[in-house]
Amino acid sequence: MNEDKISCIIVDDDLVFQTIIKGFIEKTDFLKIEGIFSNAIDAAGFLASIQIDLMFLDIEMPEMTGLELLKTLDDPPQIILISNQDQYALDAFEFNVADYLLKPINSYSRFLKAVSRTKANINKKQPVDTIANRHVFLKENGKLVKIDLESVHFVQGYGDYIKFITRDGVHVVYDNLREVKEKLPRLDFMQVHRSFIVRIDKIDSLDASMLKIDNQLIPVSRSFKKEVLARIKTL
Repeated sequence: MNEDKISCIIVDDDLVFQTIIKGFIEKTDFLKIEGIFSNAIDAAGFLASIQIDLMFLDIEMPEMTGLELLKTLDDPPQIILISNQDQYALDAFEFNVADYLLKPINSYSRFLKAVSRTKANINKKQPVDTIANRHVFLKENGKLVKIDLESVHFVQGYGDYIKFITRDGVHVVYDNLREVKEKLPRLDFMQVHRSFIVRIDKIDSLDASMLKIDNQLIPVSRSFKKEVLARIKTL
């Protein structure tokens, strides 16, 4: 998520409801649309490379249903399910979705209630930037190890593991990058690639597709480049 807005996508094979949801998103100042998909397969490909905060997901689609898509996601964003039937409500609870909207969706107030709930869920996960959050404890080799966040250069995700690269060495923990991102102070850290989070004040240089921290080259994805440029000070 960028500093002010919740990034979201629409996955629905009904063009009418694509248009309705898109219109509601555009009139909601804390939402930012990142993509619209008419099938779950294309959405799955997008989600494999880009992290977003919220997905408006139709359930009944050909080839792959919305629920089948959810089963493929190890680290799903917030979900608002959309359907013209209420029979899937119990399934929705199993996936811990934020809300369940029934078609036809004609009420903006109902939409706003759903996305406000989602915003509250996301805000609960955002750490407050206080002195108490200047360190973290990592569970490493069966014990909790205290890490000073100012010593962290960058964080790399690979599979089900995370590497914290610090000035004192490398710490490997079992976790995923999305969860780690939500626990780090947003004033100090930002994601630059689907596999990398960096500490902003450790960046030594930046070019079109790479940045350098302590002689380590780190890729910068096109999808994150705009935010990276917005977060660093330039003259």
